[in-house]
Amino acid sequence: MKFCLPFPGKPVPIQLSGLMMLHPFVLHKLIGVNLRSFMSNNGHEGLYKRLEQVLLSRREPTRELLDELLYFLLSQGITDETINIVFNDSPVLPWRLAMLGSGWDIEARSNAFLLHVEKQCLEAQRLIVEKRFKDAAIYMASDPLLAQIVWPQALELLASAKDIVSIQPLQASLMLETQLGHIAAWDLDFCRMNPNCRSTSVRTVLPSSVHKGKNPYALYFTWLRNEIGAKTIDSFLDHKAFLENDLIIGRTTAGEWNRGSRYPHPSILKKITGAIFAEENQPGAWHLYWGARYLNLLGYMAERCTELAALYMGSEQERKLAPWPMLPFRYSNFEEWCQNRYQFWYDFHNKTVN
Repeated sequence: MKFCLPFPGKPVPIQLSGLMMLHPFVLHKLIGVNLRSFMSNNGHEGLYKRLEQVLLSRREPTRELLDELLYFLLSQGITDETINIVFNDSPVLPWRLAMLGSGWDIEARSNAFLLHVEKQCLEAQRLIVEKRFKDAAIYMASDPLLAQIVWPQALELLASAKDIVSIQPLQASLMLETQLGHIAAWDLDFCRMNPNCRSTSVRTVLPSSVHKGKNPYALYFTWLRNEIGAKTIDSFLDHKAFLENDLIIGRTTAGEWNRGSRYPHPSILKKITGAIFAEENQPGAWHLYWGARYLNLLGYMAERCTELAALYMGSEQERKLAPWPMLPFRYSNFEEWCQNRYQFWYDFHNKTVN
């Protein structure tokens, strides 16, 4: 199975935040959130530039910056109660700042999960900076949430680390597990609000041995075709809804969607969903689309790490790249890891959060 470049243009390193999370800017880029434009258009470009330095861990947040951010949030209609949840915590952390600045609901299950992980990782990060790697491993194994993200080999690798650089491969693996947990929480949120969401649950685009070789984009296009009863690409392109709305999609483009080598741009997908779905069914199509985009991002990162580790199999470098080429919890391929750990996290969130 191959995954697509998650973003247009030349590949760039994926930023992490803290010990084992994607940086907020990565998800912003994935879903098309332009925090800079949003704040600049509201007369706060200078605030954004200073906030960006904090989010990139290049400077500490000053009281002046936080006061200015507070004023901006109040001007955008963010409630005092929500702001207090964030500003009563110390330190003020990147994901908390990014969610507030973007207007995300920090009490939603999926967002609360990321914020909880971010906060619980602070002690482990402190111990790692002090090069107390064994103590960091003991702490993570004892924390009720972090213990769900780590596995025995991961703890062994952390405990035996000699310096911060040596745990970077492990951080990438832990990040994948954390973000899959985020996807499962986000999916559960959607399904709770949409009881008839079975066909639009992220499960529909999870790679699996049943659909061997199909990545999330290919699975999404298969779902689109099935929704309108189109068994072939041609029958999809000739669907009467497209003809009635003068919507023309090239066969080459549809072929790429079918192979999973390209994803529909949101502007095109908006026309497609508007043509074939009733208004009340369109949120499900978008939920599934962003789920496929998110999973492809994780798949792309896992693919790069696995391929790099495979190049050094049998050499001294192999040990330094552990736990790769295995995925989190020692799964040998992305499909098995996705299917098993997604279900674990879905059940975990379902049981632990009302």
